[in-house]
Amino acid sequence: MLDVSKYGSGSGVVTSNPAGIDCGSDCSATNAYATLITLTADAGAGSAFTGWSGACNGTGECRIVMDANKSVAAAFYDSAVDADNDTLPDYWEQQILHAYPDDGIDAIEDVLPEDDFEGDGLTNREEYSRQTNPTDPDTDKDFYTDLEEIQAGSDPLDVDSVPAYEKTSPAIAGGANHMVAP
Repeated sequence: MLDVSKYGSGSGVVTSNPAGIDCGSDCSATNAYATLITLTADAGAGSAFTGWSGACNGTGECRIVMDANKSVAAAFYDSAVDADNDTLPDYWEQQILHAYPDDGIDAIEDVLPEDDFEGDGLTNREEYSRQTNPTDPDTDKDFYTDLEEIQAGSDPLDVDSVPAYEKTSPAIAGGANHMVAP
């Protein structure tokens, strides 16, 4: 059994592929053992999807192999609210607030615009303005940090846009990524 729930001040719908979850109304489904389920979250008007919790995390599609009963929660927040008046909308700050339970960040007031939550060299304000993931230094998962891509003129949101450098294998040089000019 897969159970999906929603929380937060906003609205949205979670759907599944294969069909079975349409959580607006139908938030549970029974699937055959070992079935791969992909959940997609779509925010309603004036809302933003800020991430998954439970059997999934992050802000992309949620992929689950049904090898046991699982629960997933989707967070939707009102996209216009900035209760702490720091120029970062509350929905965006929720990503950081819920990223790691024991990180000492307990309220949106703890998410400061000039901090760099995940240590990639971009401040929270820069992450917000570029729409990169403030909890992952490599938003598009292409093995280049968001900062490396920005400095090289490539798009940190597009896995196919990489810096004009060659990258050695992570197995070389003790696992470090090295960029060498062509």
